[in-house]
Amino acid sequence: MLCTVSAPSGWLGPIVIGRLLSIGGTVVAVFWGFLTMPWLVTPLLVDGCESGYVVEERSFLFLSSIDVLEQDGLLATPVLHTSADDGHQPFTAGDYGTRIADGQIAGWFALEPGPAARLTRFELPLLQSPNCQ
Repeated sequence: MLCTVSAPSGWLGPIVIGRLLSIGGTVVAVFWGFLTMPWLVTPLLVDGCESGYVVEERSFLFLSSIDVLEQDGLLATPVLHTSADDGHQPFTAGDYGTRIADGQIAGWFALEPGPAARLTRFELPLLQSPNCQ
């Protein structure tokens, strides 16, 4: 609103400073909002049971970031990081599969939506026997 106000020439300095402060404040507020935006966190399921891992998916425009985190009470440690196409969130959409093989969690997920999607495979150590409550 301050950018639309016209003022006499004697007020040019305060108006320019006010405009810069208001634009700068808006940029800081948008940046802070982006940093504090809640991201989707999904438990990684093995045969329908919790595995001790959670997946954090972030999406912005056509970019997507996927982090698999090992839960330790209230804290979580990142163990795997990748990205997907077109803002796709495969774990939230259920476009993934897992199974237990040789003391590992073997998994795969689709990097893009659709039936002809490329699959990415991953292996994680089995933390616990899957928790079905």
